[in-house]
Amino acid sequence: MQRSEKNRIYCILTPKWILACGVCVSAFFTSALAAAPDIELAAELEPADVTRNSIDVGGAWDGTMDVTATTGDTVRITLENTGNQPAFDPVVEVTLPADWVYVDGSVSGPLGTTATQALTTLTITTPSGTQIAPGGSLDLTYGLVTSLNTVSGTYAIPYSTKYGSTVGLQDLNSGPDSFPVLVQQGESILEI
Repeated sequence: MQRSEKNRIYCILTPKWILACGVCVSAFFTSALAAAPDIELAAELEPADVTRNSIDVGGAWDGTMDVTATTGDTVRITLENTGNQPAFDPVVEVTLPADWVYVDGSVSGPLGTTATQALTTLTITTPSGTQIAPGGSLDLTYGLVTSLNTVSGTYAIPYSTKYGSTVGLQDLNSGPDSFPVLVQQGESILEI
């Protein structure tokens, strides 16, 4: 028994232990690496006109008035942390079709969330310190409108997110994924 204890100490203090117990070392590092945030993405269109499942070509109509300049049609992106550690400071990138525009000032999320569009890339940035707890989720919404040049049809809108395992570090990502947006020519009714 004494000798066995001596051998154990000897093995622990030499590289032979690491080689002989590679499974133990591997299991330790695998479990340490498994402790991380993991963001799942989901997105959906919420047309301004709730009686429709599509958005209009060249603007946004809520059923009673033009909302092109105020809210547009709303897109909701949900970030759900299915990991076992918090996720920090998510940034979402959406690739919009040419001539589609973000409605300036329509983004919503944690206080201080911003959105900017450069060409076809819409970037939604949450403030530093934003945290999504394990099992928690965060909704970000923004308004968009199409141009008069948009052709009716279904568009796949790509999006992805970057987020951190600590505050201020964008070391992880989810996506790209895409969500469908149906665009149809609006209906005109002339009453006489």
